[in-house]
Amino acid sequence: MNSQSLSNFSEAELLNQVQIALKTRNYQQLTIIYENLINLELNNYSYYWYLGLFLLLQGLTVEAQTTWLMAMIDGEPSQVEVWTAELVEILETEANHQDTKKDISLVWLIRQQIRELLPTAIDNLLYLCFLSIELQTYTTSELEDLGIIELLESQPNLEVSTTTLLINLVRAVLNYAPLYDSSLKLVEIAAPCIKGEEQKSLFLGVIESSMAEIGVARGYYAVAIPLGEIGISVNPQFVGILFHLTNFYQNIGKFDEGIKFACQVYPLLSSLPDQIYGKILIVRGFMGASSYWQEASNANDEAKELITTLLTEGEIIGENKLGALASSTFFLPYFKDQPRDIRKFHNQMAELCCVNIRRYYQQLITNFQELHEQRKARNQDSIKIDQPLRIGYISHCFKTHSVGWLARWIFEHADLEKFEIYTYMACCDP
Repeated sequence: MNSQSLSNFSEAELLNQVQIALKTRNYQQLTIIYENLINLELNNYSYYWYLGLFLLLQGLTVEAQTTWLMAMIDGEPSQVEVWTAELVEILETEANHQDTKKDISLVWLIRQQIRELLPTAIDNLLYLCFLSIELQTYTTSELEDLGIIELLESQPNLEVSTTTLLINLVRAVLNYAPLYDSSLKLVEIAAPCIKGEEQKSLFLGVIESSMAEIGVARGYYAVAIPLGEIGISVNPQFVGILFHLTNFYQNIGKFDEGIKFACQVYPLLSSLPDQIYGKILIVRGFMGASSYWQEASNANDEAKELITTLLTEGEIIGENKLGALASSTFFLPYFKDQPRDIRKFHNQMAELCCVNIRRYYQQLITNFQELHEQRKARNQDSIKIDQPLRIGYISHCFKTHSVGWLARWIFEHADLEKFEIYTYMACCDP
């Protein structure tokens, strides 16, 4: 219908046409209908708000802004404040609707209009930051440009819903741009805004997982360590973050700092696997610092007692501690030359870890075993009795480690007519 055909409709009839046009999201038709509604009811300001909205949804941003401005231009400040709140509520509703349709560009456009109307509406600014990440337009200056940093510094007391939104934004920013200085700044500014225990736990969980990705997986300790320092300013007893700080400081050669955090986290540990891991971190720190031989020896003896208890009791090891516990007997040969006894410890701990690995990954193990048997069956006819035996060596010590230097003799003196040698460098940094 065109404007002329609607000119004789009553207000009720026009509103009925609105519902019909909304079902198909016919924005052009809705624009015409609201123009006619305004002609009938000049003082019904909600009609101006909806007219501007449907112009905006057609990409006519200037026309939408002009519609809203002309409606408000003669209003008193108190009236304009009420009208602005009404318009923002309508825009919020439409933004949420478009979000369910995953039309991110349109959501961004609507929320930009809300920003024009309410420049300090923190929730809207946080949403805009989310949208820039989804649209992949996020830049290192995004937080400053939107005014988020300044607002958080001046308004640390946030509503619970806003705090939750902020925590989710911290997670998104650290995932998308972990190495930006502004990302660390956001975490630093966000920390004082996190008040309740539940929200602190969520916030610290985000920091812990981000430290694992940034520090453990990617080795950017210069970013991961300050992140952890912010975390323990919120809760000095958050075990996961203390574990990461201990490891990272030791990895960059700051062993005294690593020892400090290792000793700080150890009294907080209750489970036997955690206590073993914590004690091994203390041993590692003392060994790395090289001037704490007696302290290292004492800690190693205590670790050995804990390992003995674990092997005796056969306690279940948490999935996230399997890797650490598998190497928990690493330092034993450094203190006593008892290869028979130490090999026994190595084997028993390896067996316990294998039992737990099967507990967590039985289906995956079964799949690999079945594939292996199928591959063997296919290749059975092609196997030659006199073909060389293939041997694979896996280690992280092939580079500049004493084990790597000693292992070179194995390769140099191997009979290559009888053996095919393969080496696999674990934890390799290309």
